[in-house]
Amino acid sequence: MPAGRQIILPDVISFLKELGVPIPDSGNRGGALWVGFATLSSPEAGIITVRTTTVTRDPIGRAGLAYSDVHTDTSALWETSYICGLRQDEKDRSNVAVLNAGSASDGNVTLLLSLYSGDPAQPSKPLQYLTTLGPGEFKQFDQILVSNGASIRQGFVKVERHSGTAPYFAYGVINDQSNSDGSFILPSPSSAQFAIHRLTLPVMVETSDFSSELVLSNLATVERSVRLDYVADAITSANHTASLHIRVRPNEQIIIPKFVQYLRDNWVEGVGPAGPAFAGAVFVTVEPDEIGDASGLFVNGRTSTPGGGGRFGLFYPAVPEGQTAQKTAWLYGLQQNGENRTNLALINTGETDNSTDVFKIELFDGATGSVVKTIEPVEAEARRWLQLNTILAQTPGTTQGYARISRVSGNNPFIAYAVINDGAAPGQRSGDGAFIAMERGE
Repeated sequence: MPAGRQIILPDVISFLKELGVPIPDSGNRGGALWVGFATLSSPEAGIITVRTTTVTRDPIGRAGLAYSDVHTDTSALWETSYICGLRQDEKDRSNVAVLNAGSASDGNVTLLLSLYSGDPAQPSKPLQYLTTLGPGEFKQFDQILVSNGASIRQGFVKVERHSGTAPYFAYGVINDQSNSDGSFILPSPSSAQFAIHRLTLPVMVETSDFSSELVLSNLATVERSVRLDYVADAITSANHTASLHIRVRPNEQIIIPKFVQYLRDNWVEGVGPAGPAFAGAVFVTVEPDEIGDASGLFVNGRTSTPGGGGRFGLFYPAVPEGQTAQKTAWLYGLQQNGENRTNLALINTGETDNSTDVFKIELFDGATGSVVKTIEPVEAEARRWLQLNTILAQTPGTTQGYARISRVSGNNPFIAYAVINDGAAPGQRSGDGAFIAMERGE
């Protein structure tokens, strides 16, 4: 791979078989893949993004999820982590997977998984799984909320190291019971919110087609008081902000299926009748208590649209202050072809002041590594969200590429993300989206 190039392998199993990897011709062929880069300019210069999909019949297309590589130095886990937002009901089912992310010299790792109910009205004793994984070994627990005698409608899993020194990784997947679309749940390390008080959930929407759910998980030992500030153009109150306080009890997980409608039902100022399109970020503040920071509180979102007898959607976490981008962010794996399109979104977090951020977006052709389009200026006021739809359509002839987003003025950190949708244009194929998180630059 020459510098700056991006290669997309549509069917990696077939590609590996062509290379002579001994993979069976049929059956369950899932597992972990180790990839090594040589002669990189820096360790973070080699990036892998994966998208796993399944065929949909009505409408015809594909539905699935996207996720990034697990780098030993940056994203592998050494501490306790949590998988939040799991549910099992007539609409959804949830799986949890774990992986030994170490090399042969790291040896085995034994992990203890503890399953908890997120509903204090229906508590349950934690159901525990002890599993040992060799280097590179992967294991999935299917429908974990109702397996081995469990009967939990919604909850979370705590993953702890029991023995061994190898790094590990863990994640969850929510699958739609009707169309099998998946939503990828990243792990939440136990120290993720230490010494911070604010988080930014990238987007909550309500349109004629899409709606978003909010997931609040309090894994602390005390009740947390959370302030939610939802900022969207359609909100009519001052600063286009709708504010709400929610109290979350210890070990409680609150799932709000339709967030904007929930605000409306609770008479939150500025949220009028359904009709206009609502789209914007949610700014989460943990109010002072005996803990003193946001430790143990995890916030996630899920945006979906009806289809295939169920819903097609994607899952994404809130970004804690300090983990937002300062000057530069990268988005990889972007596509625009007969089956896919890509949207790119930006959020000015307003963490520093009320200044407007001005951005420059450079689009690279993955086949050549060259900049094929520069979009500037792109302006986002403090605490505002904006989206550029079918962004690679601005570069005719570029079917796959990546983007560098640079803040050229303004003082606020920012968040960038992309969504790859099934279908070259809205209304085509399944329309299902896969969430692509940013890679922070300088």
